[in-house]
Amino acid sequence: DPRACVLMPFWDLVLGPDMPRIVVLPNPLESAASLERRNRMPRELALALVERSLRSAIRDSAGRPVVVTAYDELFRDLDGWCRRVAEFIRSNGLAMPGPLAVDRAQGFLDAELRHHHEADLVPESGVPAGLRRLWTWALKRIGAHDSLSIAGLPRESADTEAVLQAHRGASGSPGSEV
Repeated sequence: DPRACVLMPFWDLVLGPDMPRIVVLPNPLESAASLERRNRMPRELALALVERSLRSAIRDSAGRPVVVTAYDELFRDLDGWCRRVAEFIRSNGLAMPGPLAVDRAQGFLDAELRHHHEADLVPESGVPAGLRRLWTWALKRIGAHDSLSIAGLPRESADTEAVLQAHRGASGSPGSEV
């Protein structure tokens, strides 16, 4: 969720800077489509916010224990996903209640609430090249990391800042529609 990504530094202050993280990667086209529909946000602004948010989540997770996972994995194998994440949490010294309540997670994850299903980020999809590079980079990091390295993290697109600046002037702030 793009809104949650900007709160990560706040939660570091509350929970501590070494708290393990789970970074879930939704398809950027699906996130942008949701922002377009729910917030009546122009597509280029939605894509710029998705890129900025994804980059922030990754950057702010550097050097700490992190599980990077694709959102689709929750729908493909929720039971396996829950078990892997629970093991990651336990391996980082945090207590997990037992037994693992996968059935409760299944009740929470409602496929009917998933309003958008998008294809890969091919050039024809209209996704800026910088966001495609960032997405590809993030997908290569799926899995558990003792200390997430952001070496080689692609730079933000120059267009992303320009789009956010243009909308800042038009609406007061880049996320005021969110």
